[in-house]
Amino acid sequence: MLLLVLLLPSMASGIPITSSKGKTVDFAGVKSASPAGLEVRVKKDGPIVTLPWSRLDLRKLESENPKIHAARKKTLAGEKVMLNLGSFVAEKPKDAMPTGRKGRLEADGIYEASVKGKSSDNFTNLKVAIKLPGGKAKGVLVYLTGAAARSPDNEKFFAAGLFDTTSTAIATKGPWFSFAAQHGLAILGLAVDDVKGPKKGAAPYYEVSEGIGAALIRAIDMVADSAKRPELKTIPLVLYGRDVGGGAFVYNFAQWKPERIAAVVSAKGAFYNAEPSETSAKIPFMFIQGEYDNDWELYDGKNLANEVFGKHVKLQPNWAFALEPRGTSGDSLQVFTLVQAFLNAVVPMRMGSDGLNEIDRSSAWVGDIEGKKISKAGGSTEWTAGQSWLPDARFAKSWQAFVSGNLQAPPAN
Repeated sequence: MLLLVLLLPSMASGIPITSSKGKTVDFAGVKSASPAGLEVRVKKDGPIVTLPWSRLDLRKLESENPKIHAARKKTLAGEKVMLNLGSFVAEKPKDAMPTGRKGRLEADGIYEASVKGKSSDNFTNLKVAIKLPGGKAKGVLVYLTGAAARSPDNEKFFAAGLFDTTSTAIATKGPWFSFAAQHGLAILGLAVDDVKGPKKGAAPYYEVSEGIGAALIRAIDMVADSAKRPELKTIPLVLYGRDVGGGAFVYNFAQWKPERIAAVVSAKGAFYNAEPSETSAKIPFMFIQGEYDNDWELYDGKNLANEVFGKHVKLQPNWAFALEPRGTSGDSLQVFTLVQAFLNAVVPMRMGSDGLNEIDRSSAWVGDIEGKKISKAGGSTEWTAGQSWLPDARFAKSWQAFVSGNLQAPPAN
């Protein structure tokens, strides 16, 4: 049989070995070399046979297949050498294709968690979806709009449109995914059943101390466990809320859990009801209000940004205030640009290797809200109600351009 094998014409691609008669055969696989010869397989699924060394052209073997030639030298000392060439190469297991919606999302680094409210809570069902970065997360960007008060069963919200792409083109994945990658952040989207809570008379969902705040923390912890990313349980949160409900939620959350918050932006919100403390006043916070925004009237909104900003100046908070000229409700390219400029400035300031850093107010800049002028703080740490805290010179220039109606949005990708 072995002689017949070596007299066969060359087969399709394989491992070429030349016989002592000068015929070359492409073997499907070579398993091992021993003093008795080579263990080979002619066909991929064929039997394993032993090919004696005497049947081979040993001189040609050296140039034809150096690895087998080197193995033969070891067999002269009585050693057996495993080669596992060709069909004997162990096939790497193919990654199982994710099945079902949950599997497909998690394959993309997206994890979901749901929390049911108790009878005393101001919500019935809360659902979060978190997009995780490739490496260890340094923080979580919580991106919340007034549209968060929707059914958590709306799967479209938690799939392609994960972080609310329903209103404007600037709230798409691209810009915020890029921002998150730059700062090593996960991104969190949120939905809650309705603005009235589980029973008549319950507080609206943006009153975070009434149950929903604790539920959000619990949902993040649930993702930390399911995704095996324990850092999610302790890393800082960066909050960006817009519209009446979203803006109210992030403001009230920052006052409720200040020790967990790295930075906050609240755009076009209302119902800034929670009282700030000396701890929460240290959080870098930017309010944006539209000159012609009257959406808050539809909800009988109270405690607007300009009112709260002036009321709490005695705490000397790290608060910036920006009025958008001719601005209405919702985002604009200018708002989007200012928000990213603010967060790009303050997130690195706050997020240290050993926890949250305090802001050095003496090195900040000051914005004259009425006159739209900027200047260095000059070592001062006290502001008046007509002045806006600005974290650094670069942001100060962006703020001045924004409040003057001259901020240029970055070019579209």
